[in-house]
Amino acid sequence: MNDSKITEHPTLNKLVRDLNSYSTRAMNRLFLLDGMALAYRAHFALIRNPITTSKGVNSSALYGFANTLLELIDNQKPTHFAVAFDTSAPTPRHELYPEYKAQREAMPEELSAALPQIRRLCDAMNIPLIIHDGWEADDLIGTYAKKADQAGGFETFMVTPDKDFAQLVSPTTSIYKPGRKGNPPEILGVPEILEQWGIDHTHQVIDILALWGDASDNIPGVPGIGQKTAAKLIQKFGSVEAIIEKSSELKGKQKENLEANIEQLKVSKILTTIVTDCPTDFSLDQLERQPFNSEALKEILIEFEFNSLGKRLLGDEFKAGRGFSSATTADKNSNQQDDLFASPSASTADDLLHTEAQPLSSFDSKNVNYQCIQTREELAQLAPKLEAATLLCFDLESTSLNVQKAEIIGMAVSIQAKEAYFISLIKGSELSLADLQPLLQTPQAKVGHNLKYDLSLLKECNISVSGVCHDTMLAHALIAPEKKHSMDYLSEALLGYETLKFESLFDPEAVFEKPTEPVKTAADAEEEDDLFTLAAKKKPKKIKLTDPIDYTDVSLEKLTQYACEDADITWQLWDKLEPELIRMGADDVYRNIEVPLLPVLVEMESEGINLNSDALSKISVRLSEIIKGLETSIFESAGRTFNLNSPKQLGEVLFGEMKLVEKPKTTKT
Repeated sequence: MNDSKITEHPTLNKLVRDLNSYSTRAMNRLFLLDGMALAYRAHFALIRNPITTSKGVNSSALYGFANTLLELIDNQKPTHFAVAFDTSAPTPRHELYPEYKAQREAMPEELSAALPQIRRLCDAMNIPLIIHDGWEADDLIGTYAKKADQAGGFETFMVTPDKDFAQLVSPTTSIYKPGRKGNPPEILGVPEILEQWGIDHTHQVIDILALWGDASDNIPGVPGIGQKTAAKLIQKFGSVEAIIEKSSELKGKQKENLEANIEQLKVSKILTTIVTDCPTDFSLDQLERQPFNSEALKEILIEFEFNSLGKRLLGDEFKAGRGFSSATTADKNSNQQDDLFASPSASTADDLLHTEAQPLSSFDSKNVNYQCIQTREELAQLAPKLEAATLLCFDLESTSLNVQKAEIIGMAVSIQAKEAYFISLIKGSELSLADLQPLLQTPQAKVGHNLKYDLSLLKECNISVSGVCHDTMLAHALIAPEKKHSMDYLSEALLGYETLKFESLFDPEAVFEKPTEPVKTAADAEEEDDLFTLAAKKKPKKIKLTDPIDYTDVSLEKLTQYACEDADITWQLWDKLEPELIRMGADDVYRNIEVPLLPVLVEMESEGINLNSDALSKISVRLSEIIKGLETSIFESAGRTFNLNSPKQLGEVLFGEMKLVEKPKTTKT
């Protein structure tokens, strides 16, 4: 049976394709990626909330592209792989029609800067790059798809959102459109293309595109003819050539427009036809998948701070860090080394993209002076040293994140880098809350991270704090508002140091439930470290951080290290952030608005507001009566009861039974 007969029977065609897929799945699955289209798609998918590194480099396109590659590798199991890219060299289409793609806007600078990194990623993953001056990615993909069809034994997938590729679909070649917003990918074979375009043969897509034109590529087509009209003409005449030959059968304006633009139509067909015999640099065998270059891949993942991708590719032990520059790199770029927060300018972007990443350091007891204070004698010896300091960093350790439920179990203080003291109120300590008051009443400035929590908790315990109160989280929010502001993130980004994790204090079989917070951006999703979650081997004990936590079995040594590190890191962060506030001109806003507002907010939250509970109860009863009356009215109009909260049932009643709209538009859900 020849192809023309198969395409007349979609059901039979699908069966042939399924049989072919079954026979080739165990053999060769070739995936040809439209690199430029996928890069654009990834960049603009995250345009409102771009993913950036700690140095401000936009990595949205690279991140999205890498995810597409991983999804294909993990779920589609390609045996052969290649990515095609356009070049800036003119093509035969430009020679034929100089206006071809002339109206396109310049590529965004951030996307342009990402393309070399995407190619570098492909090289590290040993995925061949198909690039040839004078030919577009469409033509290169078309050429390899045809070679695979002719060779036999290949099931080919063209990975692209571009509609033009529909003309290349055959019984063994399909379009693979990556899923968006959590939806599965869409695979378009011959039956889907024929139904979608309303044609008999996939090559007729060329004729429809020629008649219709393409505004994005500046292909003129025929004025007044859109996709639907073009499809009807091709259904009737079969091809552009047949329409030109039988144009006398057309009527009115349509006949006039077509006959006035015959030469333009011929040019349009050439422009929309994907070439399938380009020069090629690789044989099909050379497109066979190869193992990754782990070292090169690791270098990219560290440089762009892709933690979750690194774990997927290189294992759970991988840690990208935050791109903290090594001393060598800092010396080489000495004029930039303190600019840790600004977005890169065009002149510095390339340097930042190639910044050498340094592995994160972590806690080492030999490098710090952390001490636990448990007696009044020890505290009396420490007090003069703290009072003499110009700056006091402090951090409370408590039993809950809920201020109303929390109890203070100690306070860590630091007055210089790598030195801190944990004033313990548990484990047999002689000290009590009253002993903290004199330390916090000293006149020098106090510093904390997310200080509002600490001040609120102290207020609940009737302890006041004197001196100006600085908050490293607020400072960083002014300096880099688009970034994360957690201590863990800032420590890695600005200090190159990975902090101790809270869960390390407890039984490794416990499971900690972090208070639910929405993920704000893709960047937040990428940086999610599962900070408060540990896998349980047996029956896990769930601990909610909003409930009181029992520290009875916690090692005092571990608690001291954890608490002291918090105070020490906060001190080091303030040392970095304070001069940056001044350099950016944000110091005035910080000191005159943010800092004075902090205690005001603490007072407001502590004071609360008055509620008239009787009035609210009456309003609640009245609203319930109104809702009940509306439900009754709705059910009477519908003629039956149903679940008003179910979009599916509501849709069935409104449009299926009551026929509010004759032909309603439906979605997948």
